[in-house]
Amino acid sequence: MVRKKILISTKLRQQMIKKYGVVYRTVKDAMEFRTTTALARVLQDYALENGGEMWVPAPKDEIEYREEE
Repeated sequence: MVRKKILISTKLRQQMIKKYGVVYRTVKDAMEFRTTTALARVLQDYALENGGEMWVPAPKDEIEYREEE
């Protein structure tokens, strides 16, 4: 399972809380794809349209590890 999330600024989070009349936890769960409701999709779309960035971790086999000297 790939754990993706949408990264947003504090200002954008506050803007979404005010605009949609939701609480911090609602926005957080939507940005972390923990909920799949219609409201969560609206919040995700709004975030991406207003400066939010999708973050998906690199697969473990693609991560380069460097040994420190």
